[in-house]
Amino acid sequence: APWIFGVLADLAGTNTAIWVGVSISFFAALVNAPLLTYKELRPTIKEESLSKCVLPGEDEEFIERFLDGDFLSPEDVSAIYNINRQRMMHGKPMLVPNVKK
Repeated sequence: APWIFGVLADLAGTNTAIWVGVSISFFAALVNAPLLTYKELRPTIKEESLSKCVLPGEDEEFIERFLDGDFLSPEDVSAIYNINRQRMMHGKPMLVPNVKK
């Protein structure tokens, strides 16, 4: 608790309180270091979402162009609508493009 350091600083001095805090921090790091070996506590690898992937049977070049945020003609927008509709009918996520600045 912070008030304990305040009392320690009043009784023993500020430098002593600082070194006690640093020592406690190092001790806590040493106590928690074995947790680094647990696989469950490591960051997870995020898999690419299906809304950013080309599914089998889809035009890879066209979908990649759409996902990159490139300009689409009205015919292309209609094709994307149809692809998203087919995906929706099969229970797959719809395509979501990356928005460029």
